Amino acid sequence: MTVLTINLKNVPIDLPGQIIVDAKEYEELKQRADYDRWWTTKDLKERYGHDLDWFKDKVLYQPKFKRDLELCVIPAKGPGSTWQFEPTKFSTFMREEFKEIGNGF
Repeated sequence: MTVLTINLKNVPIDLPGQIIVDAKEYEELKQRADYDRWWTTKDLKERYGHDLDWFKDKVLYQPKFKRDLELCVIPAKGPGSTWQFEPTKFSTFMREEFKEIGNGF
């Protein structure tokens, strides 16, 4: 954590290109930016540390998860198309099924 302590009175400080917000608001802004768009397989790799082949094997092509995934995943439709994941529902699914998915390790 960075600490900024200033004990100056009536001394303007110019911080060009900088915006100061409290930590709670900053975290909310980061989360909103991350969840306001659909995730791709690249996003999954960054968040969970596994590539698409791992997700296909352990999660996406598992019959026991099919119904839940229909609510938050759009599979690639062919060459040139990409998988799309609704971030809020998919991350909830991953948390709720963590133990079950982990049984395959």
